[in-house]
Amino acid sequence: GSWSDWDWGAKLQLHSGLPYTPIIGRVQEAGTGRWLPIYGNYNGGRLPIYGKLDFRVSKKVLYDTWKMSYVFDIQNITMRKNVSGYDYADDFSNYANPDVVSSDIFLPFFGIEAEF
Repeated sequence: GSWSDWDWGAKLQLHSGLPYTPIIGRVQEAGTGRWLPIYGNYNGGRLPIYGKLDFRVSKKVLYDTWKMSYVFDIQNITMRKNVSGYDYADDFSNYANPDVVSSDIFLPFFGIEAEF
């Protein structure tokens, strides 16, 4: 067989960044010494836009009484990070420069399926 016997596909996903309420400062609570956040405008910030490209190739092989399918799938081929939020630290000390919380999974997958 040739490569033309295979099914090829790609999927592009774009997501606008979710709104969030930023922390713009902190204040120490009287009596307890705990640090409390000072919030900015409700939903005044927006997470970055996220884009992801997946690639897939598959083939079905038919036999007399059954069929076999082969699949190779790569998710997030561009390895872009998906920012899901910001970490301001337990005491909100890094409110001016919070750490980015993200997932940047690159997932290759190979599968075989038989149907009788």
